[in-house]
Amino acid sequence: MLGFVLALLVTSGIRGQNFFRTAIFSPNLIGGLVLGYIWKFIFVQSLPSIGAKMGIDLFRLGWLGDEHLAFWALVIVTIWQSAGYMMIIFIAGLTSVPKDIIEAATIDGANAWRRLINMIIPMMIPSFVVTIFLTLKNAFMVYDINFSLTEGGHSTAR
Repeated sequence: MLGFVLALLVTSGIRGQNFFRTAIFSPNLIGGLVLGYIWKFIFVQSLPSIGAKMGIDLFRLGWLGDEHLAFWALVIVTIWQSAGYMMIIFIAGLTSVPKDIIEAATIDGANAWRRLINMIIPMMIPSFVVTIFLTLKNAFMVYDINFSLTEGGHSTAR
């Protein structure tokens, strides 16, 4: 879903959309172990110091020291890494939607929301199917990020 929203944003004609596409896709290029160690530094060092300085209790906690927060840390890292790849698939789907159909709906008085719900999303079903299967495949391959973040269990770092 996040990939679809990002694809809508970077194909909307905003200034610097190529930069945003590249920036959003780049986490996908980082290997799982390296990505895990980068985010481990963020969860163990950066967030607690930011939380202490700003008085935000949620950030003060050692996310990798608590099994419930460690789960959400894994979710955040996985979504952050895969959102760019899914965005590229949705961009391909969005560019394949015929412009004349969208133009005809606009002439008939359909607003942007109606065009999205009734025209664009139904034509994007193949992209949604591909991203669902890729997400399922990736869900079975999270060992490297899990291991580098939590060292196989919940970390003792607080």
